[in-house]
Amino acid sequence: MTATDNDIATLVDELRREADRLAAAEGAAPVARDVPVLIGRMHAASASITVDRPPLVGGGPLAPAKRAVKRLIAKAVRWHVEPALVDARRFASASVGVAQELEGRTAELDRRTADLTAQLTAELAAERAARESQVATLERIVAALTDRLGRIERSSARPAAPAAPAAPAAAPIPTAPAAAPAGDAAPFDYFAFEALMRGSREEIAGRQRDYLAEFAGVDDILDAGCGRGEFLALLRDAGKRARGVDLDADMVDQCRADGLDVAHGDVIAHLQGLPPASLGGIFSAQLVEHLPPPQLTAFIAACAAALRPGGVLVLETINPVSPIALRNYFADLTHAQPLVPETLAFLVEAAGLRDVRIDHKSPVPEGERLARVPYAGAVPHEAQIAADRNVDLVNGILFAPLDYAVVARA
Repeated sequence: MTATDNDIATLVDELRREADRLAAAEGAAPVARDVPVLIGRMHAASASITVDRPPLVGGGPLAPAKRAVKRLIAKAVRWHVEPALVDARRFASASVGVAQELEGRTAELDRRTADLTAQLTAELAAERAARESQVATLERIVAALTDRLGRIERSSARPAAPAAPAAPAAAPIPTAPAAAPAGDAAPFDYFAFEALMRGSREEIAGRQRDYLAEFAGVDDILDAGCGRGEFLALLRDAGKRARGVDLDADMVDQCRADGLDVAHGDVIAHLQGLPPASLGGIFSAQLVEHLPPPQLTAFIAACAAALRPGGVLVLETINPVSPIALRNYFADLTHAQPLVPETLAFLVEAAGLRDVRIDHKSPVPEGERLARVPYAGAVPHEAQIAADRNVDLVNGILFAPLDYAVVARA
């Protein structure tokens, strides 16, 4: 091998050692997947390589001569190596720029993808909620139509009622709930109205299930104004002796078809005809708001007289404190007046019942109420405390529970 070849080999070894030194100085963490870092290292390595460094030679009398020879060799080699180094630097610089631009575009695409994903998720959630609402409405209509069809079948099988006797000249105050307008108007189809507006029997039974606990220690229970018999069925399934009474013949037929013990007649007259202290409990849901004041007080007095000592009375009605509930109240043409909770509790207590309390029912779902807005910071400041209090006040007024029950004991 000639001296020239030895010097070129030494230069190549030096280049390799320089590259290894740079890699060791930057750490040994793998960067094969990080394109900008990898190309940046290429750029730094190419920029640090040069043929202008002083040649390394040993000592001795021939050192000056060796140094001169190596300078001549380096100059000869530079003409061949320098263009390649310049091209490498340019390539590395261009690659870094391209990689940075690609990285920026990738980040932008990721951001836009996340935005589109969030938008599509929100739209799908809204569409799903709308479809679920439509399905619920259709299910309610189907349930109402099914109930009406059953009512028609029962009515066709019912024997004709005998002719009513002539009314006396001075009729007493009726005890029945407010009814549909008289005259030329068509009869008010309350059976169909309740099936469509109040909800299915499954929904009503789900709401009334909590009342079973009030009657845990009593028996001989009367459901006054039992309607379609949802609570009667719950009492029967719980092993309670229970019966009902309702003025609506269609409701009574529905209950009897379900195997429930239900009498057809006026609720107040039925209670007044019972032996005193013969009932262990009385339940009445969504009835008292149908009774004008004289009938309401007569109904509560009849309940108090029919209950035995320790008996339980539960009266559920619409909560007029809630604007949303008032919509439901005015939707029913047979309602007489809304009853403020304290008013109904007062009437129950005035009838001689004790341990009177008010239980609010049917809360508005949390997702339909105003939500608190969190402030920045770990500790709430005065503005957040005031805002949270205002949200709670508005929720308490606009989104109060839809129903309430007055519970008392004889």
